[in-house]
Amino acid sequence: MKNKTVFTSAGPVTDYLARGDFEIGIQQTNIMVGVPGTDYVGPLPGFLNKPCLSSVGLSTNSKQPEAARAMIRFMISPEAAPLLRKTYVEPFHP
Repeated sequence: MKNKTVFTSAGPVTDYLARGDFEIGIQQTNIMVGVPGTDYVGPLPGFLNKPCLSSVGLSTNSKQPEAARAMIRFMISPEAAPLLRKTYVEPFHP
């Protein structure tokens, strides 16, 4: 398969799949699910399925820093987990 592997850099792999450039694509689940012209068939098996970490930060010149902090606290709370999973994003694990 190595000689048939293509790494993309000009947009999500789903763009290539939808155009018919590729038959199989691998990318983060939350980006792949529901894209017209593609079928999401499931996650990669075990050792191939590595989490893609996300980060959140607060600008030092934020006009509403306390509101931003409250949103960040919610984003990493157990209450946010079901909402994140609906979009195929894994919640924060301390």
